Amino acid sequence: MQGLYNDFRTQMDVAYFNNSGDTIIFVLSAFPGSESGVYLYKAHGNTNVYPVYRGTLSSFYAGDEIEFARVASNGGIGNKNLMITYSDNYFNIGDWDQWVFSTQNGTDWTSSTVDFSGNFNSQFGDIIGRRNTDGCFNIAFKNNNSCIETVASAEFRNSSLINYVFNLNDNFASSFLHPKPAFRFVDNDSALTVWGTYYVLYSTGGSNAIRINVGAAIEGLFDSGNSNHVIEDNISFYLHSSIAPYNVVDSATLHSYSCILNNAVIFKNAPSGITTFR
Repeated sequence: MQGLYNDFRTQMDVAYFNNSGDTIIFVLSAFPGSESGVYLYKAHGNTNVYPVYRGTLSSFYAGDEIEFARVASNGGIGNKNLMITYSDNYFNIGDWDQWVFSTQNGTDWTSSTVDFSGNFNSQFGDIIGRRNTDGCFNIAFKNNNSCIETVASAEFRNSSLINYVFNLNDNFASSFLHPKPAFRFVDNDSALTVWGTYYVLYSTGGSNAIRINVGAAIEGLFDSGNSNHVIEDNISFYLHSSIAPYNVVDSATLHSYSCILNNAVIFKNAPSGITTFR
């Protein structure tokens, strides 16, 4: 490995897999001087030995900087499904994208993208795997777009991306806590995402949040010359049942950022069925 630098960004994560052999995998990223790879080490939990180096996973675009690699497994006897989520600095220009490495045998890895949009900087990902369910993983990470920082969620089944919501929240999205993925054991084991803002802890009600694109401005706070808000504030939205007496079934708060009027209102806990937006 490289010598010690005055750089302390190095990250490490660990997961158990193939439990019949009591195997542990360690992943190392952002090692100073070797930022373009994810380094794999393996060990046995029932043997008192140091982890052994097992290879390096490289960016799809050779030489890109990689950070925040996190690993998860599906556990269970003989189950060797593993997935690593990581942030990739595209061509080292500051455009961060979210990618995954995945394997079904613990040895042969493939790479695929979660978010490859030039609109977002996608970082600080975390991942969880459902035990004894091959290729079932959930990922949560942050998306940064200009002055807006939101929480994103990605759902993998059979190692294929089946659902991706790029912004789950718009209420003071620049939270101090990184989002965490989990499972909600209803509706075919849908994804659950948890995150904190300044004073509140939030979670989704499932993997498919109801998302509505809106352009909203508050009278008196709107600068028509620059098409933005002079002072930031909050706007409340309500989702009503389409059946009389049209009760409110969910609500959301949109923070009116100064840099943009068009945004997405996310209803995280609305039940399935026909609703009316008001």
